[in-house]
Amino acid sequence: MHSLLERQLARLGLAEDRAPTLEGFRELLAKVAATYQAADEDRALLQRSLALSSTEMSVLYENLRTRSEAALLQNNRELQQSLARADAVMEAVADGIAVVRSDGKIVTANRRFAEMWTLPPRLLAMQEDGTLLAHVLGQVLDGEQFLARIAYLTSHTAEHALDEVRLKNGRIFERYSGPVLISDGELFGRIWCFRDVTEERKLATERLIVSERLASLGRLTASVAHELNNPLAYVCTNLDLLGEELQARGSIAAPTAELLDDVREGLDRITAIVRDLRGSSRTETLRW
Repeated sequence: MHSLLERQLARLGLAEDRAPTLEGFRELLAKVAATYQAADEDRALLQRSLALSSTEMSVLYENLRTRSEAALLQNNRELQQSLARADAVMEAVADGIAVVRSDGKIVTANRRFAEMWTLPPRLLAMQEDGTLLAHVLGQVLDGEQFLARIAYLTSHTAEHALDEVRLKNGRIFERYSGPVLISDGELFGRIWCFRDVTEERKLATERLIVSERLASLGRLTASVAHELNNPLAYVCTNLDLLGEELQARGSIAAPTAELLDDVREGLDRITAIVRDLRGSSRTETLRW
């Protein structure tokens, strides 16, 4: 028998080696009943505490679930709005844009990208970079250089690049490529942007040709003006000397004087034309 139980029984006058007294047995029953009563009260209190805790926990859980669902809905709504804005921007720009993940999967590509490279919808739906490259490769003028540049940028993930791609049909695409990073700086993939600059290059070439023609015309004009200026100078000088000589002799007639004035007026007009030609063909100021 346990020592504590032996002491309690001895205190009540109960033991294994002697018969229990009526008074001790009654006291034992009273203590046992009190113990059961206390146990029932403790159990009831524990049950009430558990019920109250369970209710509070249910309320807390419900509040937390409601707030979490509301926050999740708000985050989803904001994410959808951001994606909608990004899609709207991608479709609004005149450049062809494609984002390729690090594993070679095409995450997104706008309509302009498909139009520039004449991509069927089924190829874009496959989202495989290698399939698109096979389709595009037949359109570029230098396929080996095109693939080599892509391979270089794919292996050098941190580099940005801007160059040109020439197509067999005469079109020229300006190509930009740069890394796409996640917020923590982790590499997500690479973005490819293509802009059709065929008309710009054509206009630039035409402007260059016109500029060269204008420069040639300016040189020709300057040469003609120079060649005219020399004989014009001594004709004007000799005409002035002739007029002074005739006036000194006093033998110049009125009709002759009028003819000389007409000749002088014509020479002045020619001089002005030559001066304008030289001025339009040269930017520096002529100084004697």
